[in-house]
Amino acid sequence: MDTYFMTNSNCVHCGRCVKACNETRYKFLYGHRDDCPHERHDNPPCHICNDRFSKVPPCQEVCHYNAIRITRS
Repeated sequence: MDTYFMTNSNCVHCGRCVKACNETRYKFLYGHRDDCPHERHDNPPCHICNDRFSKVPPCQEVCHYNAIRITRS
């Protein structure tokens, strides 16, 4: 199964998702304010971070703009 981390046009590049991700042990996202993940990243370890999608991942919890979507297919 492939995992996809995607952001939409609501993303303001605030960097909150990067900070939340780096506070976990996986540290997939990188960057800082105005230089953070956007568009699409293929095969990140997000499915591990959120207990195989049984809970909301930290990056989505801190996003005030509902800009992050994580899917598996």
